[in-house]
Amino acid sequence: MVFDRQKKAKKYNILIVPERGNRTRKLNLSSLAIKGAVGFLLIAIISTALFIFDFSNRYKSLSEEASALKNKDEYIKVLEKDNKDKDTQIKSYKAYQATINNKMEELNELEQDIKDKLGKSSFLTDGSSLKDMAAAEYRHMPIPMQMSSIAEEQTSIETINNKIQSLTAINKQLDKVLEKEQYVPSVVPCQGRITSYFGMRANPFDQRGDENHPAIDIACDYGTKIHATAKGKVVYAEYRKGYGNCVCLDHGNGLTSLYGHASKLLVEEGQVINKGEVIALVGSTGRSTGPHVHFELRKDDVPINPIKIFK
Repeated sequence: MVFDRQKKAKKYNILIVPERGNRTRKLNLSSLAIKGAVGFLLIAIISTALFIFDFSNRYKSLSEEASALKNKDEYIKVLEKDNKDKDTQIKSYKAYQATINNKMEELNELEQDIKDKLGKSSFLTDGSSLKDMAAAEYRHMPIPMQMSSIAEEQTSIETINNKIQSLTAINKQLDKVLEKEQYVPSVVPCQGRITSYFGMRANPFDQRGDENHPAIDIACDYGTKIHATAKGKVVYAEYRKGYGNCVCLDHGNGLTSLYGHASKLLVEEGQVINKGEVIALVGSTGRSTGPHVHFELRKDDVPINPIKIFK
């Protein structure tokens, strides 16, 4: 019993004294209650501290995540701007590439046109200065201009334009040459055998004495087509003594050509005839020993030897 009394919990009195003579109150608390209250308070403080610590950690983590997201957002914006700049560069390059391709196509067409004209011309021989000029343009043309990969050598549009201008100038000169060439006899009137050449010959009718023959005679089958040796205007297309049915063409610069002994005339006076156009059919009219073409060239009304046409 003595032990139980000694172990009995102690009690504490707490006096609450109000102001101004109010009744004093006494609060009895056992040591157990005080200890419980202190323990509860400690637990509350520790819990609050842990909550604050956890909240602080979570806040710090969220702040770091927010900062990381902000950095990522800024990085994405930088990437988007970079991609936009690259897209602009790509579009610019594609436009440049398209321009280069168009210019190269124009160059190719010019080159082919010039080659075709050089091939058609009988005047532009290997020693021709115009042909040499054209060849030089291709020879000194950089690799991309010969339709190699543009990546091999970036050629400026200005450089290509300069080449185009140069080739265009040559092409125009070729056009002028070819136009003039149209008026120069270079086509054989018809395919056949030359039976009489330009110059003095024996009289073909009685073989007595010689006579001047200002033309070349070409023996052909009756009715063979006779072609104009050059572009020109018909001076006359009619029957003339000695020549029979004949056509005379004026090629300008005092140059004329005459085709005699035709069986039929296919053109009229004043008509413009292109080089190679059919103007009559072979016959044996006028002073003739058989079907043939009397082909005569005159410069300022003076006969010249047309033999070069047949070489």
